[in-house]
Amino acid sequence: DPRTGEFRRDYLEPLGICSMLDAPIRSAGRVSGAVCFEQIRTERDWTMEEQNFAAAIADHVSLDLEATERLKAERALRE
Repeated sequence: DPRTGEFRRDYLEPLGICSMLDAPIRSAGRVSGAVCFEQIRTERDWTMEEQNFAAAIADHVSLDLEATERLKAERALRE
């Protein structure tokens, strides 16, 4: 996949990673990270259930980040 080509030599090949599933973590309207699943030694076709699981984890992290930011803002207003 051309989207992962830049990682091949320094990351994927040395670790034997053949397949990746990444779900973006969004916060405040921008991507702030990713949940990454990796398969080593053999290629893998990720099932829809696995893709949905990765997306659900990323969504949960996003909600937690937003809640943390909201608490910081509320605390700052009280002070």
